[in-house]
Amino acid sequence: MHMPWIWNRMKLATERCCAAIGVAALLQVVPTPVGAEPTCVGDCDGRDGVAVNEILKMVNIALGEPPAPCLAGDANHDGQITVNEILAAVNNALDGCATPGTTPTPSATATRVLPTATPTSPRVSRVLFREGWERAAVRRYVPESQFSGDTGKWEVGDTVSNFPECGPSPHFAEVVREGATRWLHLHSGSSDLNEDCADNIEAAHPTLSIPVTDDLYLSFTETGELVDSDECDAVFLHVEFDNFSRLSYVLQQGGGYGRAGRSWGCGGLFARYPLVLDPALRTHVRNLVADMAAVGLPRPSRVTFLDLEVDEHGDAMFDDITFFAAAPDE
Repeated sequence: MHMPWIWNRMKLATERCCAAIGVAALLQVVPTPVGAEPTCVGDCDGRDGVAVNEILKMVNIALGEPPAPCLAGDANHDGQITVNEILAAVNNALDGCATPGTTPTPSATATRVLPTATPTSPRVSRVLFREGWERAAVRRYVPESQFSGDTGKWEVGDTVSNFPECGPSPHFAEVVREGATRWLHLHSGSSDLNEDCADNIEAAHPTLSIPVTDDLYLSFTETGELVDSDECDAVFLHVEFDNFSRLSYVLQQGGGYGRAGRSWGCGGLFARYPLVLDPALRTHVRNLVADMAAVGLPRPSRVTFLDLEVDEHGDAMFDDITFFAAAPDE
C-alpha cells in the first residue's frame, strides 16, 4: 500500500537524527579519492536515483545503528554523514539526480510571495472527480486503515504508528454527519510519551489520473483549528503529480501566522511547493496551472494523488473536493 505519510516518517527520522547526533556520525566507509567523479547524494545502490529506503539507511547510519554500505551518502568524502547530506538526498529523491557536469535546476522555495485570494468561480464544463464522503460509513478510522468514499479507497496514516516508542496513536480520521451533509474530520492529538515524536494525521486518495490542462480547477471546503502549535504546523491539502512534485495548499497555520499572502518559511522538504490560502475562507476555488506557476512548480501531465493532512495538533473538516474543467468564457 502506497503511504503518503512516508515523508512524515522521513521528517521524524531527520528530526531525531538532528537531536541525537547534533552534527554528524562516523561512517564505516573508505573515503573517495580527491578528484573522483561526483555522485548523486543518497544514491546508495548506484542506480541514478534516490529511494526512500536509501534515505532511511542514511538516517539509521547517522543515528549510530549498524552501518550498511552507502558511499554516496558521504557527499564531501570526509568519512561522515551529516544532516545536510541527508537533506540533500531527500532533495535528490524529489527532484532527481543531476547529470554529472550539469547544474541542477533550483527547487522552488517557500519564501516567494503567494497569491492570496480565491478567484471568481468559473462555470463548470466537466466534473473529473468529486468526493463528499456521502457513500462512506459514518464512523472512526484509525491509522494504517482504509475506507471507501464516493470515489474509491482512502488510506489513513500517521507517523506515530510507525514508531512503538511513541506509544499508542491518538490520531484518527472519521466521517461525520452534519445535517444532511457528511464531512471528513481529521484529528491529530498529542502522543506525549516522547518529545521527538511527530504528531500528524493524513487521509490520502492514491489512485487519481486527472489530466493537467489550462482549464483544470480544484474546489473544496475546509474549516479547521490548530492547538499548541508553532508557525510550522499547518492543515494541508496536498496535490501530487506524475512528475513526483507536490503542490501544498496551506489552509490553517499555527503560531498565529495564519495570514493569507504571508510567505511560509517552513516548506522545505515536505511541503515543497506551498501556497498559503486565506484561513478565513471556508470554500476555495483554485486554477491548478496558475497556482503551479505562482510557486515555480514544473508543469506535470497528470494529478495522481490527493493527500489531506493535519500537522501537528488540531482538527480539520473537509467536504466537496472537486476537480473540474472550466467552461470557456462567453
